Formats: sequence, structure tokens, C-alpha cells
Amino acid sequence: QQQQQQQNQHHNHQPKAFRSLPGSPSRPSSNADNRLMVGSDATKSVDIQALRHAVVLTCLLLEGVGAVAKLRGQAFEEHILQTIYALFVKLGSPTAIVARTAYFAVTQVCESCNYPSLADFVSRNSDYLINSLCQGLRYLALNPEVPQVLQTMLSFSDANLLPLLRDTAVEVMDCLDGYNREFAQELLKILRSLVLAVRRWRLVSPQPTPEQLEKAGSPDDLLQDHHKLVKMVLERCVHVVGSKDLSRRLLVMDVVRVGLPCLQERERTLLPLVHQLWAPLVRRLKDREASVVMSALSLLPLLAELSGSFVHERITREALPVVLARLQQNPAKKRAQTLVHTNDMRLCSEGLQTLLALASLQPVFLQPADVGVISVVVVQFLAEDVLESIKAKAVEVMRRLASINADVVWYTLVRKWRPAELMPPTCSTTAAFVRPELPLPEPVYAACVKPLLEYVESLDQGSG
Repeated sequence: QQQQQQQNQHHNHQPKAFRSLPGSPSRPSSNADNRLMVGSDATKSVDIQALRHAVVLTCLLLEGVGAVAKLRGQAFEEHILQTIYALFVKLGSPTAIVARTAYFAVTQVCESCNYPSLADFVSRNSDYLINSLCQGLRYLALNPEVPQVLQTMLSFSDANLLPLLRDTAVEVMDCLDGYNREFAQELLKILRSLVLAVRRWRLVSPQPTPEQLEKAGSPDDLLQDHHKLVKMVLERCVHVVGSKDLSRRLLVMDVVRVGLPCLQERERTLLPLVHQLWAPLVRRLKDREASVVMSALSLLPLLAELSGSFVHERITREALPVVLARLQQNPAKKRAQTLVHTNDMRLCSEGLQTLLALASLQPVFLQPADVGVISVVVVQFLAEDVLESIKAKAVEVMRRLASINADVVWYTLVRKWRPAELMPPTCSTTAAFVRPELPLPEPVYAACVKPLLEYVESLDQGSG
């Protein structure tokens, strides 16, 4: 007992900084505050004290690497291959203080070894990094940090890395097809990072000459490296859009949203990809999950902008009826304050935003015949008991539609509400032959319809 008391006294006299390190002896604590329970199983607990110790030790080691690099200067170059991968592992850490300390260490290494920038540091050591990442991808279960390392490397790199990325993309896709399906989420994040990097670099390719077009055996012969990379990724995404996993469906549509604009200048490659993506995209408009439907809705204006007349008939014949049917059945047009944060309100808002984006495209995408079908549905959201945010979007949609076909919008509005001077005479027998019979005006639409009618009439006067 006397020996135990002496040990305890020795421990209590240690500085707190040393007592917090993982390798120092520590007394067991029964305080519940020191443990973060995961779920309801007491055996699955994470010791917060141990996590804190690990973070402190990691930061000290990273600061040590930076200090050694500063001390040795250019001579530290011989240690870069031993430290660069570990530095990038910590540079992508979700713990902010670890990532920040790793960044300071990397910048110190760059400064000591005379690298002009972090992008140059990545580029000149990319062979080793890519090789390490590809080896890690083959045994992803043993190297779960690989996706984060690759994403971090891409975020600090430039277009000089592009020639090496194709092999990495092939390796990732082989993992998706093989035994690593349990890591599909992380692998898809890698593909998204690849496409985001290509888009961030804003690579500009010269347009092929007529002679090059004649000599090319296929559209792929004219593609640059970044086009081929994006095309390869998007072709794989076609087969994952219909995944049963919600997060994968959302992630794949995000990859499509980022990747398609990269192929805008290569129409012969873009349009076949749009054709392949169209059928699964329409099915996502009917998905049970509201987040998936909203993501698919946001893709429609992008496809219309990039593909133009190629998808016009498909959008008006296959997609618009689904969008309008969802809006028609949406309870957001019947209740007001109870739907502010529900899926119904979010779907309604995204549906109206999609119609607004389609109506705003230049050159004009929607045809005059489309205006009548859309305006009949949108006008229902102009009632006074509809949420203000939804009502405002509906008003903007009607204004945009009026710029395409003012007569149809005017007629749709007056069927809901009209001023007294537009009321048909009650005693005239000829009035029924002069104009079609209109339903009785509904006062709940007056506040929105009246200024819209004035706006439509101003358009007519301006065109006249």
C-alpha cells in the first residue's frame, strides 16, 4: 500500500502536458464523461481521453517533421518519399487541427526543399503517390485512408497530374466491379474528385479542323486526355444511377452534374452519353426518396442547356408530365404554414425552380405549345393561402412563360381571376358566341393574378 501511494504521488506531480500523452501511465477513471457511447452497446465505446491523446501526439509528430525539414533544408529531399504519403494522409484528416498542422508541415517541407508551390510538390512526386494509391486500392480493406488521400492530392494539384489519373480511374473502376462493393461509396467519391479536378483546371482544347474530322475514325480519336477521363467516369455512372443505395444514387447524379459540362465542347461525345443517361434519369424522377427526385430535377435544365433540341422532345414528352403530375398532386398548394420544412414543400420548390430554369434558357427552349400545359399547373400556386416562397417562385415562372407566349398565360390567368371590365355581359345573347364561357373568378387569386395581368398587358404593348 505504501508503494502504491508513492506511485500515485509521483503521478500527481507529473506535468499535465506529459500526463496527457498516450505513452504515459494514467489511472483508470470511472467518470462517465470520459466515454462517448456509440449506440446502446456499452462495449462499443470510444475513450475520449485516448482520442485526445492521439490527436495531440499526431500534431506533435507533424510539427516534428516540419521542424526537421526546416533544420535540414535541401538535404531533407532524400526523406520525402518516406514522409509524403503519411503527410497527405493527415492532410485529409477530418480533424481540423490535425489537417491544419499537416498543412503547415507540408508547406515547411516545400519551402525547405525549394518547391515553388504545393501543386509543384505534388506534381514532382506524383509517380510515387499514384503508385502507392493504386497499390492501396487493391487492398482497400487494409488501407481505408486511400480515398481521402487521393481526394486531398487532387485538391492541391494542377493539370500536370492529368496523364497519371487515367490509370487511377481504371483501378477505381476495377474495384467497383470486383470484390470491393462494400467500399462503393468511397470509390464513387474518388470518381467525383477526379471529375471535379478536371473541371477546376478549366482545360481548353482547340476545336478539330475539318481535316482532322475527316481522318478521325471515331469521335474518341479527337478527345483530349481530360475528355477521355470524364467520358470513362460518366459511362460507368450510367450503371450506378439505379443503385438501391440512396447515397450512391445521389453521389452518382452529382458526378453527372459536374462531369457533363466538361464535355460541352465535344458534342459528338456528349450526346451519346446524354442518350444513355436519359432513361435512368427519368426513372429517378419517380423515385420514392424526395432527395433523389430533387437531384434528378436539377439535372433537367443542365441537359436542356447542353443538348438543346436533342433532348427537347424527350423532356416535353417524358419528363415534364412527371414533374407537372408531382406538382399537381403536391399538398403545398392547399396548406400554408405547416409545410415549411417538409419533403412536399421542398419537392414543390425544386419543381418550380426546374420549370423556371427551363423557361429562362436562351435561346428559348420551351415552345409556345409547352406554355399552356405548364401554366395551368403553376397558376394553382398563386392562391393567397400558399407559402410565400412557393408563391414567389410561381409568379416568376408565370412571368417567364409570358415572355414566350403571353396570350396563353393571359388566358390561364383570367380563368382564375379577372377585373370587372373583363367580366362578360350577363344579358347579352351574343357574348357566348364572341368569347368562350369563363368560370367564376376566385378571389383567393386576386393578389397575385392582378399584377401578373398588368405585366402581360405591358408585354403586349411593348411588342406592339
